[in-house]
Amino acid sequence: MQVRVLPGALDGLCPCLSMYTYKAKLVRIVDGDTVFLEVDLGFHLKATMDFRLVGLNTPEIVGVNKTAGLVAKAELERLLGLGPVTVKTQKSDKYGRWLADLYVQTGDQEVHVNQALLDGGFAKPYTGSGPKE
Repeated sequence: MQVRVLPGALDGLCPCLSMYTYKAKLVRIVDGDTVFLEVDLGFHLKATMDFRLVGLNTPEIVGVNKTAGLVAKAELERLLGLGPVTVKTQKSDKYGRWLADLYVQTGDQEVHVNQALLDGGFAKPYTGSGPKE
């Protein structure tokens, strides 16, 4: 007997069904778009890995944009402190960081951290090619 499962039908039923979605704990924030997370890989295995938030770019925390960069970093810290963190990875970048979407569960609402940074004006859209603004 063959069972056909429609795309998305199993979403949310079991974390193990989504191969690239993990529960994580914040270890360190580098800047407004780069973090180190302790990732729960399952089977009592955990790994500390660095992640680059995909789809956005925040100001650097050094140089002429230092103040804006520190504000973006503080907002990321605030968002990640709201509740449990889930990371959805895509692939690694040229620096070995995993490109990821971060989500935080706050009560019955899930906050997409990447989108919240964009919506709040702390980041600008970035596709990974072309000049960063």
